[in-house]
Amino acid sequence: MGKDTFKYLGVCMGIYLALAAIEFFLLRPLVDFFGTGVYTPLIVYLIILVLVDPILTRMISDLMGFKELNKDGDLQ
Repeated sequence: MGKDTFKYLGVCMGIYLALAAIEFFLLRPLVDFFGTGVYTPLIVYLIILVLVDPILTRMISDLMGFKELNKDGDLQ
């Protein structure tokens, strides 16, 4: 990746935070419908933030087209 490392990290963090914000605002009515306690929304959001968002972030960032360095130090 070389020179694009900080750009890649910034893009990944931005994608992750954007996904989290979208899910909090769009899923709040659905989560509140199924459980109004403290633990139901907490469990749902933890599952989404820990399991779903990293996978979606990886898939979206792979579509961005950043170059990777192989073992020899050459760009792929």
